[in-house]
Amino acid sequence: MQSLGSIRRLLGMGLLAGWCLAGMFAREGRAGGGPENWFLVVNSRSDKSVAIANHYIALRQLPSSNVYYLDWDGSVDGVDVETFRSKILAPVLRVIESRDLISHIDGIVYSADFPYSIEFQEDMPEGQRKQPGLAGSLTGLTYLFPLTLAKNPVAYQSGVSNQYYRGTADADATRGFRGWYGWGPKGELLESGGNRYMLSCMLGITAGKGNSVEEIIRYLKRAAESDGTIPKGTIYFMSNNDIRSSTRKPQFAGAVEQLKKLDVNAEVVQGVMPSGKADVMGAMLGISNFDWKASGSTILPGAFCDNLTSFGANMTPAHGQTVLSELLRYGAAGSSGTATEPGANPQKFPVPYLHVRYARGCTLAEAFYQSVYGPYQIALVGDPLCRPWAKIPSIQVEGAEAGSSVKGTLALAPSGSGAAAEVDRFELFVDGARAGACGKGGSIALDTAKYSDGYHELRVVGFESSPIETQGRAILPLMFNNYGKSMKFTAMPNRVAFSDRVRLTASASGARGIWIFGNGRILEKVNGDTANVQINANRLGSGPVTLRAVALGTGGTTTHVLAKPVEIVVE
Repeated sequence: MQSLGSIRRLLGMGLLAGWCLAGMFAREGRAGGGPENWFLVVNSRSDKSVAIANHYIALRQLPSSNVYYLDWDGSVDGVDVETFRSKILAPVLRVIESRDLISHIDGIVYSADFPYSIEFQEDMPEGQRKQPGLAGSLTGLTYLFPLTLAKNPVAYQSGVSNQYYRGTADADATRGFRGWYGWGPKGELLESGGNRYMLSCMLGITAGKGNSVEEIIRYLKRAAESDGTIPKGTIYFMSNNDIRSSTRKPQFAGAVEQLKKLDVNAEVVQGVMPSGKADVMGAMLGISNFDWKASGSTILPGAFCDNLTSFGANMTPAHGQTVLSELLRYGAAGSSGTATEPGANPQKFPVPYLHVRYARGCTLAEAFYQSVYGPYQIALVGDPLCRPWAKIPSIQVEGAEAGSSVKGTLALAPSGSGAAAEVDRFELFVDGARAGACGKGGSIALDTAKYSDGYHELRVVGFESSPIETQGRAILPLMFNNYGKSMKFTAMPNRVAFSDRVRLTASASGARGIWIFGNGRILEKVNGDTANVQINANRLGSGPVTLRAVALGTGGTTTHVLAKPVEIVVE
């Protein structure tokens, strides 16, 4: 039988001409952020991690090619940097490359039960390894991945290591992000060279003082539902005499001014928390401890709320400060905090202009990383794709109708409307793989005969012409039928208890083997043209799961056939 890698590319990547074709598009990609651009890492040993991932995949419609189950049995609090490099970061980057995703992956998002703190004493010179605070965050050192891989702590500890930073009131500074972009020393976008980064976020932290699985799923769901709603809430900048507040206070007034120009309510308020406010669309706090419930305020869907304090992302009970999970528990779409003592250094925390970038339509992750000059110690937790103020374009496609059976070469003619600026460029993805692009008024040719018969998902993503380049997409499920092959696939029941079993049946005349996947993870391999198996539902994890099956032929790609996916829910 074929290797898992080749079958995974068949299911999740389409069957393109390979790396050369992907490379052709590498510098044509647009920013703005979408599910095609994020790579989800799941701890395969953790039921919590799998359950959260299942829900996020469904909420954000992540392609199965963009999901990786990592066998992590280490600490979920902290590890040393060499373990992080060799057991997490390097394997993840290798998988992205091996799946031919390198041309369009802009961010790595971790599900729960990975270490949020990374100690890097061993990267330091011998005489400097006993300094306090030699730890970074999982997301910070992933974002700065070239420096982390190069074992260059002097560079990644720098307070100015992030040239994507946009920490000023400049109305023209806001930009979308792309993984292949290079950034110059003055923050300029370069066509070649420059510093490269990878956006990074954690969906949630369940360890110690973290959130429950139910809380994480709830705030991720609220975040997804807030996209494009153009909320009318208020951003509250809390001012008090604590150094944690005064560190960011000088930029409060400028951020409020810019937000009001965008028709977004914002206030500088004296105190620790907004009190009795029903419209919190963002909050910047600065205090060691707080009790959000006692404030009587309500956090609206899509809000980013954070608190500047020493141990906002340290979930161990030994540290008595209020951690970021408190804000997420009460509905924030995202929050951040440092994993170890950062000092009152404003370069290590998001500046108030984060909310300006967010209100201009950036995703949560883009807004965050444009606002932190030295992000190595700070953890970002929540939904990186949340974009409540984005004016999301509506995308239409002529040349194929969702659910139809097609053959030969399709001429796909996309168009877009409803964005803040003209929709001037489109990209085609087939089963998660980039397969073509065109400008406004153009078309994309897709030769379906290069693919296996059966089910394929086409996504046409349109981009507005502003520097933020907000994305919209049309998703077209199609049945390719060039070789007269078909496949049957069923799963019973479609709603099953975690402790019960699911019966899977599949058949395809003449197949030499059948492989079955759940959310991109291999479940069963059966010889012959018929499969009739039962699996324990706990292998799938709780939540919604997409099951897929492929029947292998004897002569390569065009002799295989893909079944229509089956959706089930594990309770």
